[in-house]
Amino acid sequence: MDSKYKELFNKSADASLIINNGLFVDCNQATVDMLGFKTKADVLNTHPSVLSPEFQPDGQDSASKADEMMALAYENGSHRFEWNHLGANGEIFPVEVLLTAISREEGNQTLFTVWRDLTDAKENQRFQDATYDLARKLSTHIEMDEIAEIGAEQIRHFFESDSISINFIDHKGGINRGLYTEDTLEGDTEPTTFEPLSTSFDKLDADSIQGIPKPLLLNRTKAEIKAKTLDRPFGAVSRKSASLMFAPIVWDDTKVGEVTAQSYSFEKYSENNLTQLQVLATQIGGAFLRAKASDDLKNEHKELRKNQSQLLLSQQLAHIGSWEYDVRERELYWSEELYNIFDLDPLEPVTLRRLYSRIHPRDLELFKQELQAQTSKRTDYRIIRSDGSIRWIHEVLDEPRLKNGEVVLSRGCAQDVTSSKEAEERLAESDKLRELLLDIITHDLKNPAGVIFSLSELAIQQMPDNKLVDVLHSTSERLLKVLDETTLLTQATFGEKIPLHKLDLSTLLTEVVEEFSSRLTEASITLEVNVPEQLMIYANPLISEVFKNYISNAIKYAGSGKRIIINAELKDDVVAACVSDFGDAIPAFDRKRIFERNTRINSADQKGRGLGLAIVQRIAAVNDAEVWVEPNEPRGNRFCVRIPVPPKN
Repeated sequence: MDSKYKELFNKSADASLIINNGLFVDCNQATVDMLGFKTKADVLNTHPSVLSPEFQPDGQDSASKADEMMALAYENGSHRFEWNHLGANGEIFPVEVLLTAISREEGNQTLFTVWRDLTDAKENQRFQDATYDLARKLSTHIEMDEIAEIGAEQIRHFFESDSISINFIDHKGGINRGLYTEDTLEGDTEPTTFEPLSTSFDKLDADSIQGIPKPLLLNRTKAEIKAKTLDRPFGAVSRKSASLMFAPIVWDDTKVGEVTAQSYSFEKYSENNLTQLQVLATQIGGAFLRAKASDDLKNEHKELRKNQSQLLLSQQLAHIGSWEYDVRERELYWSEELYNIFDLDPLEPVTLRRLYSRIHPRDLELFKQELQAQTSKRTDYRIIRSDGSIRWIHEVLDEPRLKNGEVVLSRGCAQDVTSSKEAEERLAESDKLRELLLDIITHDLKNPAGVIFSLSELAIQQMPDNKLVDVLHSTSERLLKVLDETTLLTQATFGEKIPLHKLDLSTLLTEVVEEFSSRLTEASITLEVNVPEQLMIYANPLISEVFKNYISNAIKYAGSGKRIIINAELKDDVVAACVSDFGDAIPAFDRKRIFERNTRINSADQKGRGLGLAIVQRIAAVNDAEVWVEPNEPRGNRFCVRIPVPPKN
């Protein structure tokens, strides 16, 4: 070989080899590196099948197929094909092979060979297929639990994960709302589905996404696993994961969900896998948010169909158009408003070709499938108007008319929801977190509270003179009342206006203190109330939550003082009330900070005064009241509230 070509051969970044009479007789360093060998000697004088698995992906044995490929190269001058090679570490990797005939003389047949590693290209194509498949499946589902299950199926298939959890995060309530959980029990090959848990932040594992500012990969060593406490409670909690990936679902710079994939194998995941998981998590999160938005529009469409005589007016006011498609005649009939939405001339007939020209290219296939649907459904897609602007359309399809099992008539209505989507983006965080808070309170608390109330009613019948049963009954009754007024409580928490009334503070505090009688007795704490009768305030009954929080904190965090005093008096046309304890005083630096969200103050054996006091401040604000804490000399704290008195007529 000429020296300059020899130098080019040796320095080439591509794996290059020379085959003579069926054996490798020379190769460059790139070949050695690709195979993971130490020297050329490990490669030379070997048949291509020696550096390959026994069989190729098509089932043909490597020895005979290698001879067949070389014969084609000699016959045609060159031949390009894909091949699986075997590295020194025993791992199989795909390559693209180019064989070029240099000499075809009998007894001196020589081929110049170039390998190109296809591992990354194959992996990228596989991931693209996975994201496309996930998007296709998610597009037909609008329930959050179904979306989570579909996402978990794709993650399991792509990453071969042993354990998966998908959650939606309620920041206000401090809860990870579980949507889907699966885990592989020890000895099993297939995962088991578990009932998802809604877990409070303070009970989450230290590796939880709640403490992670960005996607995180953890590949633990055996020593780290041995020292690690149990992973956070989902699935088969008796096992500890060796490789974990956490991918947040982010909306408007706020985590609103998380996807976790875990494996019991060491070094299972890579940083590239973490990036891939984040992409899938984003797809799942987008489907979650679309599901929420779709529910918001459901009632609007129901109302629209109630009164057919008002259809035309409703379409004009709501910017909704209706359509009907005769499948056999291939004819479309549109309402006037639909022409306006799609920016089409109503004097020209609507053909499928004309309609398809308006649909966004990425949504065209979905739109075509919609026309052939045999069930009612809802879908969102984009259109491109003549001025180039992109508009979002929300479409509802009625049950199609079938004949002999085939669709003969489809009909539905379409609405331009671009403004709604833009508004939803601006209000996404507050609205969605509020909905999540209401779901958790209503579904997770009301049912058990109702059971307690029913059991207490039964107990009263059997033990009519039992004071503890009476307290249990009255307390559970008040709890149900609070849960029934969750909308009002949420309005207060989010700073919205609530109705104010003339209230007797003495009566209100009597009811509040009665609720804590059992806890006070158990803690051996005395509570003294010094409040004048008929001390009137102007507030919503929710103001009682301020005193409940103050008393609860005093019992929990300052119980060592064994005494609580409530004082209230009229000062300068406002009522000032304080709950005083005799425990450890809060440092001056923290007295204002404890009313801020997520602030926690450590005491000797407790952690708290975080989210609760932040809500107290919100409730006070919507009652035109003011809250603060001050030292209770010589020991303890005074948690106070200043409440307006009723306005003078």
